[in-house]
Amino acid sequence: MESGRTGGEPTAHRILREIARAGRRITAAELAEVRRQAASAGFPPNALERAGGRAAGVTWQGRQVSASDRLPPAVVHYLRHVVKRPEWPAGTSLAGYISSIERVVLDPSCGVLLSTYQGELQVSFVGRAGILRGPDGQPWIVVEYRLATGHWVTAHQITLRDILSPKRVIIQWLRRPR
Repeated sequence: MESGRTGGEPTAHRILREIARAGRRITAAELAEVRRQAASAGFPPNALERAGGRAAGVTWQGRQVSASDRLPPAVVHYLRHVVKRPEWPAGTSLAGYISSIERVVLDPSCGVLLSTYQGELQVSFVGRAGILRGPDGQPWIVVEYRLATGHWVTAHQITLRDILSPKRVIIQWLRRPR
């Protein structure tokens, strides 16, 4: 399978939209393409996001973060899930957090769930936290990738029942987590 774009849309997005529409099963090659696309996507690089209360009060680059501060999404999620609520082990850097997200997405044993969340088509990659589980961590890491933006929405630690939410409509497990 050719990696990349077809008609302006990433190949992985076309595959996922087709599966959502037709309900067919995904092939191993297609799943590998979806993983490659999502792993390389990262958080939106040019966006800013409110830090919010879940990141407020921590120190970032020598100053205390307030809830109204606007920071890059990668930083906001790092501060929320690694620094303020230590879901990852102490000493995990921003680069380590990003790297762990990429590894979860690429891990062939991680689950892959196609769903809509608050009306947006997205893919959730669900892998075991293992050694990445910090003091406030959970057994699983979820990485949410939204097709509309082509970027990660969040990455944090959960229990498997946390994946179920009234805001989420499950379309299909493309691969169950192991």
